[in-house]
Amino acid sequence: MPPPTGIAAQFAGALYVSHYLVVIMLIQLIGGILLLANRFVPLALTLLGPVIVNIFFFHALMDPGGLPMAAVVVVLWFLVAYSVRSAFAGLFQPRVNDLAFPKNQIYVGSARESVR
Repeated sequence: MPPPTGIAAQFAGALYVSHYLVVIMLIQLIGGILLLANRFVPLALTLLGPVIVNIFFFHALMDPGGLPMAAVVVVLWFLVAYSVRSAFAGLFQPRVNDLAFPKNQIYVGSARESVR
C-alpha cells in the first residue's frame, strides 16, 4: 500500500512523532500472542477491540483505500468474540443493582447486614 497523503499522513505523522504507535504496537502484540496461544481470549479481544475500532475509523474517515481490509478485521474480531460470548455476558446486563441485591430486601450498611 502506498503511504497515506493529506490529513491521514498528518495524523499518522503525529502518532509516530509522539511515540503513541509504540504503545499501540505493544497492545497489538500482546493481544495477538494471547489469541495465537488461545489463552485469555476475552482479555485479548478487549485489548484489540479499541485498536481495531481506531483502525476502522482511520480508514473510513481519512484513508478509504484500506477500508476493505479494516472491515475484514472487524468481521474477524466479531467472529472470535461470538465464540466466547459468554465471557462478555455481564456487559449486557441492564442494571448492576438488580444482579447484586434481591428486590425484596433492603440493605443498610454493608451488603452482609440485611433488614427484611
